[in-house]
Amino acid sequence: MSETPDLPLRLDIGEPLYASPDAGGVNAVPDPAADVSPKPVLGREVRTPLKQLDVFPNPGVQVVVIEAMEFTSLCPVTGQPDMGTVSIQYIPKDWCLESKSLKLYLWTFRERGVFCESLAQEIAATIANILKPAEIQVTVQQNPRGGIGVRALARLTEPPPADLAIPKGGSVRDLFRRPRHK
Repeated sequence: MSETPDLPLRLDIGEPLYASPDAGGVNAVPDPAADVSPKPVLGREVRTPLKQLDVFPNPGVQVVVIEAMEFTSLCPVTGQPDMGTVSIQYIPKDWCLESKSLKLYLWTFRERGVFCESLAQEIAATIANILKPAEIQVTVQQNPRGGIGVRALARLTEPPPADLAIPKGGSVRDLFRRPRHK
């Protein structure tokens, strides 16, 4: 019997970042008994972007919302910077995402030319393939440039339907709505 590595677990996602459902996706569900490199980002000084996401066991939360307020990528057409926010909302099963590793992962997009719509889908697929949550929703909101702002939403459910639509009635999407203040 192998020993369980220290948590959080380190998962290099490397290339490609897109998921392949037929091949089990990028880094299937982490197994605490597996031989995983115990070099988490948390507690280390890191000054470069990393294609690595760390996870830790779900302590019993039902919904996790993470908002990255300073997100930057490049326009794939003009090469100009696109700035905005990324909101990640998920219903965890066994694992939760460590936020420092997420920040360093999002930093990898800073020098990449990629459309807003592709960003939302890529981030959702990458995180979903690592965490295997019941549902994940990623919204990328790019600040207006030239008078045009873009917001793209990618939502994956278990099992992900072919058209990525959420079934009507009984959906968990209401858990993602922000409470209204009186």
